[in-house]
Amino acid sequence: MLLTIFFAFLGACTVTEQNARRRLWLLIAAPIPIGIITLMSMISELIPSSALHIESASIFLGLDWSLKPQLAPLLLMTAALWSFAGIFAARDFSPAAKTKAKPHAARFLRCWLLTLTGNLGLLVANDIASFYLFFALMTFAAYGLVIHDETPSALKAGKVYIIMAVIGEAFLLAGLISAAASVGSEHTPLLQELPQGIVSSDHGLSIATALFIGFGVKAGLAGVHWWLPLAHPVAPTPASAVLSGAMIKAGLVGWLLTLPIGNLSEPQANIAPLASAAILLGLIGAWGAGVVGVFSGKAKTVLAYSSISQMGMLTLMLGVALRYPDSAALVLAAMVIFASHHGVNKGLLFLGVAWRKAASGVGLTVVAVVLTVAALNLIGVPWSSGAYAKDLFKAVLADLPVGILYAAFSYGALATTALMLRYAYLLWQKR
Repeated sequence: MLLTIFFAFLGACTVTEQNARRRLWLLIAAPIPIGIITLMSMISELIPSSALHIESASIFLGLDWSLKPQLAPLLLMTAALWSFAGIFAARDFSPAAKTKAKPHAARFLRCWLLTLTGNLGLLVANDIASFYLFFALMTFAAYGLVIHDETPSALKAGKVYIIMAVIGEAFLLAGLISAAASVGSEHTPLLQELPQGIVSSDHGLSIATALFIGFGVKAGLAGVHWWLPLAHPVAPTPASAVLSGAMIKAGLVGWLLTLPIGNLSEPQANIAPLASAAILLGLIGAWGAGVVGVFSGKAKTVLAYSSISQMGMLTLMLGVALRYPDSAALVLAAMVIFASHHGVNKGLLFLGVAWRKAASGVGLTVVAVVLTVAALNLIGVPWSSGAYAKDLFKAVLADLPVGILYAAFSYGALATTALMLRYAYLLWQKR
Protein backbone atom coordinates (compact mmCIF):
# COMPACT_ATOMS: atom_id res chain seq x y z
CA MET A 1 0.00 0.00 0.00
CA LEU A 2 2.88 2.33 0.79
CA LEU A 3 4.33 1.84 -2.68
CA THR A 4 0.98 2.37 -4.41
CA ILE A 5 0.54 5.75 -2.72
CA PHE A 6 4.10 6.92 -3.40
CA PHE A 7 4.41 5.41 -6.87
CA ALA A 8 3.48 8.75 -8.45
CA PHE A 9 5.85 10.63 -6.14
CA LEU A 10 8.75 8.33 -6.98
CA GLY A 11 7.94 8.77 -10.66
CA ALA A 12 8.06 12.56 -10.26
CA CYS A 13 11.55 12.25 -8.74
CA THR A 14 12.82 10.52 -11.90
CA VAL A 15 11.54 13.12 -14.38
CA THR A 16 14.11 15.39 -16.04
CA GLU A 17 13.95 17.79 -18.96
CA GLN A 18 15.70 15.19 -21.12
CA ASN A 19 13.55 12.14 -20.34
CA ALA A 20 10.14 13.75 -19.68
CA ARG A 21 8.58 12.67 -22.97
CA ARG A 22 9.74 9.10 -22.34
CA ARG A 23 8.04 9.17 -18.93
CA LEU A 24 4.60 10.13 -20.23
CA TRP A 25 3.38 6.60 -19.47
CA LEU A 26 3.43 7.62 -15.79
CA LEU A 27 0.43 9.88 -16.47
CA ILE A 28 -1.63 6.78 -17.19
CA ALA A 29 0.04 4.16 -14.99
CA ALA A 30 0.64 6.03 -11.72
CA PRO A 31 -2.95 5.75 -10.33
CA ILE A 32 -3.49 2.15 -11.48
CA PRO A 33 -1.89 0.26 -8.52
CA ILE A 34 -4.01 1.93 -5.83
CA GLY A 35 -7.07 1.56 -8.08
CA ILE A 36 -6.48 -2.20 -8.37
CA ILE A 37 -6.02 -2.60 -4.62
CA THR A 38 -9.17 -0.58 -3.92
CA LEU A 39 -11.23 -2.60 -6.39
CA MET A 40 -9.96 -5.90 -4.98
CA SER A 41 -10.77 -4.79 -1.44
CA MET A 42 -14.32 -3.92 -2.50
CA ILE A 43 -15.15 -7.16 -4.32
CA SER A 44 -13.20 -9.85 -2.49
CA GLU A 45 -11.36 -10.89 0.64
CA LEU A 46 -8.12 -11.59 -1.21
CA ILE A 47 -6.26 -8.79 0.53
CA PRO A 48 -6.01 -9.11 4.32
CA SER A 49 -6.97 -6.02 6.29
CA SER A 50 -3.49 -5.86 7.81
CA ALA A 51 -2.06 -5.18 4.36
CA LEU A 52 -4.38 -2.19 4.00
CA HIS A 53 -3.28 -0.53 7.23
CA ILE A 54 0.04 1.19 7.93
CA GLU A 55 0.89 2.41 11.42
CA SER A 56 4.11 3.81 12.88
CA ALA A 57 4.47 5.81 16.09
CA SER A 58 7.93 7.07 15.12
CA ILE A 59 6.92 8.92 11.93
CA PHE A 60 5.48 12.45 12.26
CA LEU A 61 3.31 12.52 15.39
CA GLY A 62 2.19 8.97 14.76
CA LEU A 63 1.54 7.84 11.20
CA ASP A 64 -1.69 5.97 10.51
CA TRP A 65 -2.97 5.11 7.02
CA SER A 66 -5.72 2.74 5.99
CA LEU A 67 -8.09 2.03 3.15
CA LYS A 68 -11.41 3.29 4.52
CA PRO A 69 -14.37 1.21 3.25
CA GLN A 70 -16.71 4.22 3.35
CA LEU A 71 -14.37 6.21 1.05
CA ALA A 72 -13.45 3.30 -1.25
CA PRO A 73 -15.83 4.39 -4.06
CA LEU A 74 -14.28 7.87 -4.05
CA LEU A 75 -10.77 6.42 -4.09
CA LEU A 76 -11.61 4.11 -6.99
CA MET A 77 -13.25 6.97 -8.93
CA THR A 78 -10.24 9.21 -8.27
CA ALA A 79 -7.73 6.64 -9.50
CA ALA A 80 -9.78 5.84 -12.61
CA LEU A 81 -10.32 9.48 -13.54
CA TRP A 82 -6.64 10.41 -13.10
CA SER A 83 -5.61 7.47 -15.27
CA PHE A 84 -8.16 8.21 -18.01
CA ALA A 85 -7.30 11.91 -18.03
CA GLY A 86 -3.64 10.87 -18.21
CA ILE A 87 -4.32 9.29 -21.61
CA PHE A 88 -5.35 12.69 -22.98
CA ALA A 89 -2.46 14.46 -21.26
CA ALA A 90 0.09 11.98 -22.64
CA ARG A 91 -1.29 12.51 -26.13
CA ASP A 92 -0.97 16.29 -25.81
CA PHE A 93 2.72 16.07 -24.90
CA SER A 94 3.71 13.16 -27.11
CA PRO A 95 6.07 13.96 -30.00
CA ALA A 96 4.01 11.54 -32.11
CA ALA A 97 0.85 13.64 -31.70
CA LYS A 98 -0.81 14.91 -34.88
CA THR A 99 -0.62 18.45 -33.59
CA LYS A 100 2.51 20.09 -32.24
CA ALA A 101 3.36 18.74 -28.80
CA LYS A 102 2.93 21.22 -25.95
CA PRO A 103 6.07 22.61 -24.29
CA HIS A 104 7.19 22.25 -20.66
CA ALA A 105 6.47 18.52 -20.53
CA ALA A 106 8.78 17.94 -17.54
CA ARG A 107 7.19 20.66 -15.44
CA PHE A 108 3.69 19.47 -16.25
CA LEU A 109 4.58 15.84 -15.53
CA ARG A 110 6.12 16.68 -12.15
CA CYS A 111 3.18 18.84 -11.07
CA TRP A 112 0.71 16.21 -12.28
CA LEU A 113 2.37 13.39 -10.35
CA LEU A 114 2.81 15.43 -7.16
CA THR A 115 -0.81 16.58 -7.28
CA LEU A 116 -1.90 12.98 -7.81
CA THR A 117 0.17 11.84 -4.82
CA GLY A 118 -1.56 14.37 -2.59
CA ASN A 119 -5.01 13.52 -3.91
CA LEU A 120 -4.59 9.79 -3.30
CA GLY A 121 -2.76 10.18 0.01
CA LEU A 122 -5.40 12.30 1.73
CA LEU A 123 -7.99 9.62 1.02
CA VAL A 124 -6.06 7.03 3.06
CA ALA A 125 -4.52 9.22 5.80
CA ASN A 126 -5.97 8.89 9.30
CA ASP A 127 -3.45 10.98 11.24
CA ILE A 128 -3.67 14.76 11.12
CA ALA A 129 -0.08 15.43 10.03
CA SER A 130 -0.22 13.09 7.02
CA PHE A 131 -3.64 14.34 5.97
CA TYR A 132 -2.56 17.97 6.09
CA LEU A 133 0.70 17.19 4.27
CA PHE A 134 -1.09 15.40 1.43
CA PHE A 135 -3.79 18.07 1.23
CA ALA A 136 -1.21 20.86 1.01
CA LEU A 137 0.88 18.93 -1.54
CA MET A 138 -2.15 18.50 -3.78
CA THR A 139 -3.16 22.15 -3.37
CA PHE A 140 0.17 23.78 -4.16
CA ALA A 141 1.36 21.33 -6.83
CA ALA A 142 -1.88 21.97 -8.75
CA TYR A 143 -0.79 25.60 -9.18
CA GLY A 144 1.63 24.38 -11.85
CA LEU A 145 -1.26 22.77 -13.73
CA VAL A 146 -3.36 25.94 -13.60
CA ILE A 147 -0.67 28.25 -15.01
CA HIS A 148 0.86 25.73 -17.40
CA ASP A 149 0.03 27.58 -20.64
CA GLU A 150 1.46 30.83 -19.20
CA THR A 151 -1.11 33.01 -20.97
CA PRO A 152 -2.15 36.25 -19.21
CA SER A 153 -5.49 34.69 -18.26
CA ALA A 154 -3.72 31.59 -16.92
CA LEU A 155 -1.34 33.64 -14.79
CA LYS A 156 -4.25 35.73 -13.47
CA ALA A 157 -6.20 32.59 -12.61
CA GLY A 158 -3.11 31.16 -10.96
CA LYS A 159 -2.75 34.26 -8.80
CA VAL A 160 -6.36 34.02 -7.61
CA TYR A 161 -5.97 30.28 -7.08
CA ILE A 162 -2.85 30.57 -4.95
CA ILE A 163 -4.29 33.43 -2.86
CA MET A 164 -7.44 31.44 -2.13
CA ALA A 165 -5.33 28.34 -1.46
CA VAL A 166 -3.23 30.14 1.17
CA ILE A 167 -6.37 31.56 2.82
CA GLY A 168 -7.92 28.10 2.88
CA GLU A 169 -4.76 26.52 4.30
CA ALA A 170 -4.69 29.14 7.07
CA PHE A 171 -8.25 28.31 8.14
CA LEU A 172 -7.56 24.61 7.76
CA LEU A 173 -4.39 24.59 9.84
CA ALA A 174 -6.02 26.67 12.59
CA GLY A 175 -9.04 24.37 12.63
CA LEU A 176 -7.01 21.15 12.74
CA ILE A 177 -4.71 22.34 15.52
CA SER A 178 -7.62 23.66 17.60
CA ALA A 179 -9.65 20.50 17.03
CA ALA A 180 -6.70 18.33 18.08
CA ALA A 181 -6.25 20.40 21.23
CA SER A 182 -9.96 20.08 22.05
CA VAL A 183 -9.72 16.28 22.17
CA GLY A 184 -7.55 16.54 25.26
CA SER A 185 -6.06 13.06 25.03
CA GLU A 186 -2.52 12.10 26.04
CA HIS A 187 -1.74 10.83 22.55
CA THR A 188 -1.92 12.73 19.28
CA PRO A 189 -5.54 12.30 18.11
CA LEU A 190 -6.53 10.82 14.77
CA LEU A 191 -8.92 12.50 12.37
CA GLN A 192 -11.85 10.36 13.51
CA GLU A 193 -11.42 11.65 17.07
CA LEU A 194 -11.79 15.31 16.10
CA PRO A 195 -15.62 15.44 15.79
CA GLN A 196 -16.08 14.39 19.42
CA GLY A 197 -13.54 16.96 20.56
CA ILE A 198 -15.30 19.72 18.62
CA VAL A 199 -18.74 19.13 20.12
CA SER A 200 -17.30 18.90 23.64
CA SER A 201 -15.33 22.14 23.30
CA ASP A 202 -16.59 25.56 24.39
CA HIS A 203 -15.17 26.85 21.08
CA GLY A 204 -16.66 24.07 18.99
CA LEU A 205 -18.53 26.40 16.64
CA SER A 206 -15.40 28.44 15.87
CA ILE A 207 -13.33 25.31 15.26
CA ALA A 208 -15.95 23.72 13.04
CA THR A 209 -16.39 26.98 11.11
CA ALA A 210 -12.64 27.20 10.45
CA LEU A 211 -12.64 23.65 9.08
CA PHE A 212 -15.80 24.33 7.08
CA ILE A 213 -14.22 27.36 5.38
CA GLY A 214 -10.77 25.79 4.98
CA PHE A 215 -12.09 22.72 3.21
CA GLY A 216 -14.80 24.79 1.52
CA VAL A 217 -12.21 26.67 -0.55
CA LYS A 218 -11.28 23.40 -2.23
CA ALA A 219 -14.90 22.20 -2.40
CA GLY A 220 -16.12 25.29 -4.30
CA LEU A 221 -18.22 26.59 -1.39
CA ALA A 222 -20.26 29.63 -2.36
CA GLY A 223 -18.36 32.74 -1.31
CA VAL A 224 -14.91 31.15 -1.54
CA HIS A 225 -15.36 29.61 -4.98
CA TRP A 226 -13.74 32.38 -7.01
CA TRP A 227 -10.80 30.35 -8.24
CA LEU A 228 -12.95 27.66 -9.86
CA PRO A 229 -14.45 29.54 -12.85
CA LEU A 230 -11.07 31.17 -13.51
CA ALA A 231 -8.79 28.14 -13.21
CA HIS A 232 -10.81 25.53 -15.09
CA PRO A 233 -11.01 27.31 -18.47
CA VAL A 234 -7.27 28.14 -18.64
CA ALA A 235 -5.78 24.86 -17.38
CA PRO A 236 -5.02 22.13 -19.92
CA THR A 237 -8.19 20.12 -20.48
CA PRO A 238 -6.95 16.91 -18.75
CA ALA A 239 -5.97 19.02 -15.73
CA SER A 240 -9.42 20.65 -15.71
CA ALA A 241 -11.00 17.18 -15.66
CA VAL A 242 -9.12 16.08 -12.52
CA LEU A 243 -9.47 19.49 -10.87
CA SER A 244 -13.25 19.34 -11.10
CA GLY A 245 -13.82 15.61 -11.03
CA ALA A 246 -11.41 14.47 -8.30
CA MET A 247 -9.58 17.28 -6.50
CA ILE A 248 -12.69 19.25 -5.63
CA LYS A 249 -13.89 16.19 -3.67
CA ALA A 250 -10.93 16.58 -1.29
CA GLY A 251 -12.82 19.37 0.44
CA LEU A 252 -15.85 17.12 0.82
CA VAL A 253 -13.66 14.35 2.29
CA GLY A 254 -12.25 16.84 4.79
CA TRP A 255 -15.76 17.79 5.89
CA LEU A 256 -16.82 14.17 6.28
CA LEU A 257 -13.75 13.21 8.33
CA THR A 258 -13.50 16.18 10.69
CA LEU A 259 -16.91 17.79 11.23
CA PRO A 260 -19.19 16.44 13.98
CA ILE A 261 -21.63 14.51 11.84
CA GLY A 262 -23.75 11.77 13.38
CA ASN A 263 -24.72 10.71 16.87
CA LEU A 264 -21.96 11.63 19.30
CA SER A 265 -21.88 11.41 23.08
CA GLU A 266 -22.10 15.19 23.48
CA PRO A 267 -25.03 17.35 22.31
CA GLN A 268 -24.44 19.13 19.02
CA ALA A 269 -26.41 22.27 19.76
CA ASN A 270 -23.23 24.36 19.68
CA ILE A 271 -22.82 23.81 15.93
CA ALA A 272 -26.47 24.41 14.96
CA PRO A 273 -25.59 27.79 13.35
CA LEU A 274 -23.04 26.05 11.14
CA ALA A 275 -25.72 23.61 9.95
CA SER A 276 -27.97 26.51 8.97
CA ALA A 277 -25.09 28.28 7.21
CA ALA A 278 -24.23 25.12 5.25
CA ILE A 279 -27.83 24.73 4.09
CA LEU A 280 -28.05 28.39 3.04
CA LEU A 281 -24.70 28.42 1.23
CA GLY A 282 -25.61 25.12 -0.41
CA LEU A 283 -28.78 26.62 -1.85
CA ILE A 284 -26.91 29.72 -3.02
CA GLY A 285 -24.28 27.56 -4.71
CA ALA A 286 -26.74 25.15 -6.29
CA TRP A 287 -28.98 27.83 -7.79
CA GLY A 288 -26.68 30.86 -8.05
CA ALA A 289 -24.01 29.00 -10.00
CA GLY A 290 -26.69 27.85 -12.43
CA VAL A 291 -27.87 31.40 -13.06
CA VAL A 292 -24.36 32.77 -13.58
CA GLY A 293 -23.11 29.79 -15.57
CA VAL A 294 -25.70 30.00 -18.35
CA PHE A 295 -24.30 33.42 -19.32
CA SER A 296 -20.75 32.12 -19.70
CA GLY A 297 -19.17 32.08 -23.14
CA LYS A 298 -16.82 29.09 -22.72
CA ALA A 299 -17.79 25.46 -22.37
CA LYS A 300 -15.21 24.80 -19.63
CA THR A 301 -16.43 27.84 -17.66
CA VAL A 302 -19.98 26.48 -17.82
CA LEU A 303 -18.71 23.17 -16.47
CA ALA A 304 -16.89 24.98 -13.67
CA TYR A 305 -20.13 26.64 -12.57
CA SER A 306 -21.86 23.28 -12.89
CA SER A 307 -19.33 21.86 -10.41
CA ILE A 308 -20.08 24.70 -8.00
CA SER A 309 -23.79 23.95 -8.39
CA GLN A 310 -23.35 20.21 -7.76
CA MET A 311 -21.10 20.85 -4.77
CA GLY A 312 -23.79 23.23 -3.52
CA MET A 313 -26.17 20.27 -3.36
CA LEU A 314 -23.60 18.33 -1.35
CA THR A 315 -23.10 21.32 0.96
CA LEU A 316 -26.85 21.48 1.53
CA MET A 317 -26.90 17.79 2.47
CA LEU A 318 -23.94 18.33 4.78
CA GLY A 319 -26.04 20.91 6.62
CA VAL A 320 -28.90 18.42 6.85
CA ALA A 321 -26.55 15.79 8.34
CA LEU A 322 -25.28 18.32 10.89
CA ARG A 323 -28.80 19.36 11.87
CA TYR A 324 -30.32 15.86 12.00
CA PRO A 325 -27.67 13.50 13.45
CA ASP A 326 -29.98 10.46 13.30
CA SER A 327 -29.98 10.66 9.50
CA ALA A 328 -26.24 11.27 9.18
CA ALA A 329 -25.23 7.69 8.30
CA LEU A 330 -27.62 7.55 5.35
CA VAL A 331 -26.70 11.07 4.22
CA LEU A 332 -22.98 10.32 4.30
CA ALA A 333 -23.42 7.16 2.22
CA ALA A 334 -25.52 9.10 -0.29
CA MET A 335 -22.92 11.90 -0.42
CA VAL A 336 -20.12 9.46 -1.30
CA ILE A 337 -22.24 7.90 -4.06
CA PHE A 338 -23.25 11.34 -5.39
CA ALA A 339 -19.64 12.60 -5.36
CA SER A 340 -18.39 9.50 -7.17
CA HIS A 341 -21.11 9.79 -9.80
CA HIS A 342 -20.33 13.49 -10.28
CA GLY A 343 -16.59 12.90 -10.59
CA VAL A 344 -16.92 10.34 -13.39
CA ASN A 345 -19.44 12.29 -15.46
CA LYS A 346 -17.91 15.72 -14.95
CA GLY A 347 -14.49 14.36 -15.90
CA LEU A 348 -15.93 12.98 -19.15
CA LEU A 349 -17.59 16.31 -19.96
CA PHE A 350 -14.33 18.22 -19.47
CA LEU A 351 -12.36 15.75 -21.56
CA GLY A 352 -15.09 16.03 -24.17
CA VAL A 353 -14.01 19.61 -24.89
CA ALA A 354 -10.67 18.36 -26.24
CA TRP A 355 -12.21 15.19 -27.67
CA ARG A 356 -14.71 17.23 -29.65
CA LYS A 357 -11.99 19.28 -31.31
CA ALA A 358 -10.00 16.23 -32.37
CA ALA A 359 -12.86 13.95 -33.46
CA SER A 360 -14.34 13.64 -36.93
CA GLY A 361 -16.62 11.26 -38.80
CA VAL A 362 -17.70 8.24 -36.76
CA GLY A 363 -15.56 9.47 -33.86
CA LEU A 364 -17.68 12.60 -33.66
CA THR A 365 -20.81 10.51 -33.29
CA VAL A 366 -19.20 8.49 -30.50
CA VAL A 367 -18.23 11.72 -28.74
CA ALA A 368 -21.80 13.02 -29.03
CA VAL A 369 -23.25 9.83 -27.54
CA VAL A 370 -20.78 9.65 -24.62
CA LEU A 371 -21.18 13.31 -23.70
CA THR A 372 -24.97 13.14 -24.00
CA VAL A 373 -25.06 10.20 -21.58
CA ALA A 374 -22.75 12.03 -19.16
CA ALA A 375 -24.88 15.19 -19.32
CA LEU A 376 -28.11 13.23 -18.76
CA ASN A 377 -26.49 11.49 -15.79
CA LEU A 378 -25.67 14.86 -14.21
CA ILE A 379 -29.20 16.11 -14.82
CA GLY A 380 -30.56 12.96 -13.21
CA VAL A 381 -32.99 11.67 -15.85
CA PRO A 382 -34.81 8.43 -14.95
CA TRP A 383 -32.72 5.24 -14.87
CA SER A 384 -29.45 7.18 -14.80
CA SER A 385 -26.70 7.21 -12.17
CA GLY A 386 -27.72 10.78 -11.34
CA ALA A 387 -31.29 9.71 -10.68
CA TYR A 388 -30.08 6.94 -8.38
CA ALA A 389 -27.75 9.26 -6.46
CA LYS A 390 -30.37 11.98 -6.06
CA ASP A 391 -33.07 9.50 -5.07
CA LEU A 392 -30.88 8.45 -2.15
CA PHE A 393 -30.94 12.05 -0.91
CA LYS A 394 -34.66 12.44 -1.53
CA ALA A 395 -35.40 9.28 0.45
CA VAL A 396 -33.62 10.81 3.45
CA LEU A 397 -35.20 14.26 3.06
CA ALA A 398 -38.70 12.80 2.72
CA ASP A 399 -38.54 11.53 6.31
CA LEU A 400 -37.23 14.80 7.80
CA PRO A 401 -39.06 18.04 8.67
CA VAL A 402 -37.06 20.07 6.13
CA GLY A 403 -39.93 22.02 4.59
CA ILE A 404 -39.09 23.55 1.21
CA LEU A 405 -35.60 22.04 1.20
CA TYR A 406 -37.00 18.89 -0.40
CA ALA A 407 -38.42 20.88 -3.30
CA ALA A 408 -35.30 23.04 -3.55
CA PHE A 409 -33.11 19.96 -3.87
CA SER A 410 -35.49 18.16 -6.24
CA TYR A 411 -35.72 21.10 -8.62
CA GLY A 412 -31.96 21.65 -8.54
CA ALA A 413 -31.98 19.53 -11.69
CA LEU A 414 -33.38 22.60 -13.49
CA ALA A 415 -30.14 24.50 -12.90
CA THR A 416 -28.11 21.51 -14.07
CA THR A 417 -30.30 21.14 -17.17
CA ALA A 418 -29.80 24.78 -18.11
CA LEU A 419 -26.02 24.47 -17.70
CA MET A 420 -25.85 21.27 -19.76
CA LEU A 421 -27.87 22.87 -22.57
CA ARG A 422 -25.52 25.85 -22.54
CA TYR A 423 -22.52 23.51 -22.58
CA ALA A 424 -23.95 21.61 -25.56
CA TYR A 425 -24.57 24.83 -27.47
CA LEU A 426 -21.06 26.17 -26.88
CA LEU A 427 -19.42 22.83 -27.70
CA TRP A 428 -21.31 21.96 -30.85
CA GLN A 429 -22.45 25.27 -32.35
CA LYS A 430 -20.31 28.22 -31.36
CA ARG A 431 -16.92 28.68 -33.02
